[in-house]
Amino acid sequence: MSSIYVLMGYSGAGKDTLCREMQKLIRAANVKWSRPMKDMFEMVYDLPAGFLDDPEKRLEKLPGTDISYLDVMVKAFEFFPQIDPHMMTRKVTKLIKQMLMSRTVILTDTRNFTEMYVILKFLDEGIEVIPVWINRPGITAMKSDEYQREIFDSLWVRSNRGFFVSNHTTEDLKVAAEELAS
Repeated sequence: MSSIYVLMGYSGAGKDTLCREMQKLIRAANVKWSRPMKDMFEMVYDLPAGFLDDPEKRLEKLPGTDISYLDVMVKAFEFFPQIDPHMMTRKVTKLIKQMLMSRTVILTDTRNFTEMYVILKFLDEGIEVIPVWINRPGITAMKSDEYQREIFDSLWVRSNRGFFVSNHTTEDLKVAAEELAS
């Protein structure tokens, strides 16, 4: 049976790096809740595919403004749920279901309660959910990180398991990936 690893931690903690290390060891797909939104913004602003995955490029200002692409995405993530709480989760939930048929899924950007409820539904359906908190010294929460720890704690309690990873170096993440993959 396939599993869902939910990698959580503040922006810059090492979620994507740990995901890549895990993918070297197990057959896993990285699925991001933010992908449909990033695709939409890359199309609207005529940006190359993957532009908004780069942490430095996300901080670039929109032409002729003082607002960064990241600021726009954060505001959209806050606004869209007021219109339709599942606007951004429908497509990703369908993708997760497809991926689980043949591989493990690694989620690296769970940031709101609607996403958490979708994960809990998978848990209720008997899918193994493994929450992982990544801590990196010196990293503090951004606005988009404000519910991360509460969501992790809820997933930990409901799944009856959880892992904590201390990320001081990339080597720490390699060791953690090996432990999680075994």
